[in-house]
Amino acid sequence: KADRVSQRIAGVLGLAGDRRVLYANSSATGTLLVAGLASAGVHQLLTTLLVDRARRQRPDELRVVTIARRDRLDPLLAELPHQWLSFVDPDDELAVAGTLNVLRRHLEHRLQHGQGDSPELLFVVDELTDLGEPGPVLDLLARHGPTVGMSLLAATTRMDDASVERWVGLFGTRLVLRTPDEASSARLLGDTGAEDLDAVGQLWPNVQGRLFHRVRGFRIPPLHLADLVERMRDRLPSTTLAVEDEALFGTDLSED
Repeated sequence: KADRVSQRIAGVLGLAGDRRVLYANSSATGTLLVAGLASAGVHQLLTTLLVDRARRQRPDELRVVTIARRDRLDPLLAELPHQWLSFVDPDDELAVAGTLNVLRRHLEHRLQHGQGDSPELLFVVDELTDLGEPGPVLDLLARHGPTVGMSLLAATTRMDDASVERWVGLFGTRLVLRTPDEASSARLLGDTGAEDLDAVGQLWPNVQGRLFHRVRGFRIPPLHLADLVERMRDRLPSTTLAVEDEALFGTDLSED
C-alpha cells in the first residue's frame, strides 16, 4: 500500500512565470534540500513542502520526525497529526543523538525486512548544519531510505558551513533561493545565478542534476496554516496514532 501511495504523490515545487505549477514526483524528492538566505524565505518554503506532503497523505500513511527550533519553523507544524511526538530541539544533543539512532535502526530494520505495511517516514531538519557530526545515518538515509519508504527534507541558511559542502551531494532535489554570492550558488545549485534571484520567494530548482526554470515558491499564510493543521488533526483519532507510534518506534528499535 505504501509503495503505491509513494508512486502517486507529487510535491509542489513552485509557480512558473506562465502561471503553471511545477511538480515533482516522490521518486525525485526522496532527498530534498531547501537552501538560501533566511530572508529569502527558506523556512517558509520548508513549511509549505511539509504541509503539502502531509495534506496528501493520511497520518496512517505518513509519519514525520522533525528536528527543529520553534523560532525557525512554525510551531503549528509540531501539532500535525503525522508528527511523532513533537519537535526535537536541535540544541538538545542527547535528544538529537537518540532521534538519529532511532532512524538508523529503523532504516536497518526496513532494509532487512522490507517496508511491509509500515507508513512512509519523513525526516525533517530545519537547519542541516545543526546536526553537527551525525555519523552515517544521513548518508544511509539518502542512499537507501527512499527504496523503503523513508525520505529526507532539510533546509539550510548557513551556506558557508563546511558541512553543507560535504552533504549537499546527498540531495537529489535542491531548491535554491537567493544566495549571498556566486560561490554559494555554485556550491548548492551546481551553477552560478542564484545570487541574482529576487530577494524573497524566487527559487531555482535542481532536480536529479537538471536545472529547471526559475519559479516562485509558495507560502502558506498563518491563518490558513492553522486551518489546515486543524483539519488534518480531525482525520484520525489520536489513540490510533499512539498505537502506531509504539509499533513504529518500539523499544526493540531504539535501544542501544
